[in-house]
Amino acid sequence: MHEGWHYTCLIPLLPLLGAALVGVFLRVLRGQAHWPVILGVGGAFVVSMVVWLGGGHGHGDTEHATSLIVNVYQWFPTGEGAIGSAKAFFNVLFLIDPLTIVMLLTVTGVSTLVVIYSVGYMREHDGHPERGYERFFAFMGLFVFSMCSLVLAGNFLLLYLGWEAVGLCSYLLIGFYYQRPSAAAAAKKAFLVNRIGDFGFGLGVLLIYLTYGALDYATVFEATRVALEHDMTMPDKLAILGQLDIAAPAELIRTLEHSSRLTWIALLLFCGAVGKSAQLPLYVWLPDAMEGPSPVSALIHAATMVTAGVYMVARCGIIFAHSETAMIVVAWTGGLTALFSATIALAQYDLKRILAYSTVSQLGYMFLALGVAAPAAAIFHLHTHAFFKGLLFLAAGSVMHAMAGVIDVRKLGGLSKQMPITCLTFWIGGLALAGFPLLSGFWSKDEIVAAALHANTPLGIMAVVTAVMTAFYTFRAIFLTFHGEPRLPEGAHPHEQPRVMTGPLCVLAVGAALAGYWNIAGHFGHFLAPSLTVLHGGEHGHDYPVMVMSGLLAIAGILAAYVVYNQRPVIAEKTAAAFPSVFRLLNNKWYVDEIYDVFIIRPLRGIGRLCWTIDDWGIDGIIWIVTAVPRAIAWILQQVFQRGALQGYALSGALAIAIILAIVLAKM
Repeated sequence: MHEGWHYTCLIPLLPLLGAALVGVFLRVLRGQAHWPVILGVGGAFVVSMVVWLGGGHGHGDTEHATSLIVNVYQWFPTGEGAIGSAKAFFNVLFLIDPLTIVMLLTVTGVSTLVVIYSVGYMREHDGHPERGYERFFAFMGLFVFSMCSLVLAGNFLLLYLGWEAVGLCSYLLIGFYYQRPSAAAAAKKAFLVNRIGDFGFGLGVLLIYLTYGALDYATVFEATRVALEHDMTMPDKLAILGQLDIAAPAELIRTLEHSSRLTWIALLLFCGAVGKSAQLPLYVWLPDAMEGPSPVSALIHAATMVTAGVYMVARCGIIFAHSETAMIVVAWTGGLTALFSATIALAQYDLKRILAYSTVSQLGYMFLALGVAAPAAAIFHLHTHAFFKGLLFLAAGSVMHAMAGVIDVRKLGGLSKQMPITCLTFWIGGLALAGFPLLSGFWSKDEIVAAALHANTPLGIMAVVTAVMTAFYTFRAIFLTFHGEPRLPEGAHPHEQPRVMTGPLCVLAVGAALAGYWNIAGHFGHFLAPSLTVLHGGEHGHDYPVMVMSGLLAIAGILAAYVVYNQRPVIAEKTAAAFPSVFRLLNNKWYVDEIYDVFIIRPLRGIGRLCWTIDDWGIDGIIWIVTAVPRAIAWILQQVFQRGALQGYALSGALAIAIILAIVLAKM
């Protein structure tokens, strides 16, 4: 344990400082407002690398892997007590362990590239910054600060604060073009939908405190382990829990052993994950978030906000692992979300929305892995997904930038010659997403499919079917956009983007191709093992028959897309004509938004209008009647006394004081 300042504090503070400098020196920086944020976020990445390389975490050697708790300062001290005790749970604690390091490297690394790319994207074609250029970079720095705080949190209180701050920043970034009604509506939708999940998450945090009397991870997780340890005697359990400063150890043991308290805690925490990581039924905000600038889509949908739920469930693995109900809910929610969103992506035409539904589907894969006790596979896929999905969103942004804002794949075609770097990097990202053999997505997705097939055959089949669909819809978008007959929207001037945009694409392309090799010999899983030991049991490593099957199915999906959308487009037209109801259902996203509008939004609005009417006519009417007499007296006094003569006011005041004094003296 480390008390006070530690260099890891720089990781969240540097992006925050960059955002603050943009705000303070707004008029001085103007078109150079990106520099403080680039340096801040890049500095956070450098410090994260230092933590990884020099922090003694073993680099895959679990014997030397360690964790470090940094007590930055005591926030609202509530009395004497050990760090992490019930009496000092308002501490600002950082937890640095292998899971934290992987998340920090992923978040800060991808965020640095996205911020650099934004320098070119957020400029007009004449090179001048867009309106709100400074505001954009300030929000980006604030977003990275919030995400790093969430990842570094060593207790549930700081986790919750980072969780909410990320939600606020996403609202600001999605609604960056607030002049557009669609962008403002998308930001509001994201904010409100996340509030639903966050309400459950907040209740989960409160239930944790009610159960344990503490909020720091060390106390909560160790108390859970001890209370549910079958090979330990009751006196030993009571002694250890007493050392942890648990107020009523015997009561805690009875509560955890003989009630569904852990299940309720896990399910309430998972509510927050469902909202933040866009799972059924709260996924609807994420596709609409495409209204934000493309760098925002890459930042939110690749490595940061939407992965917060996956990280939280993995971090709280000991709570979820001891609730069979919670694990089943997590697994089936992930599996159904993966398959459901993939079906929608098959029939979309907006390039960014195709990628958005793909993100929902890939997040479903991660939760599926967590639910079948394969957390290392989930975090590994989170890591590789950050590279190839960040790459795909930024490449889609390059297409949008060159096509005058048009991103409908029906209006695009043959762009490979005019935009060769964008096309090549999109291909690499698409191959990784499709699970093409030897690219990063192949290694991570294969582990999830293998774990699902071993744990639950129906879930495994759903994962396999989703993988085929992913390959198909990804290359449907690629062939329609970059190949075939040239198609250009009106006013578009196709051209390759400047180096400040293509440079990050190339770096991410390298990551999308090679990031999977971190786990070739199981190094990634071994590195994470100290953080995820409780959930281990569903990890199966590389299952070679599954690998061969997965690779062949990915190739089959790509070839099918090639035939249908490049060689014989008439097949797609005939298929849509043969099954118009199915195509219309998928194209309209299963009418989920319309169903929510009819059965949830409109009734709530009706209740709101009813409450307003009761307040305006009922309660306000009663108040008006009750106050009628005093108001009438006040009106009379105003007419009699208030005539604008100061002498009269003074005389009235003197008379009132004299009367009061006479009454007081008479009583004496």
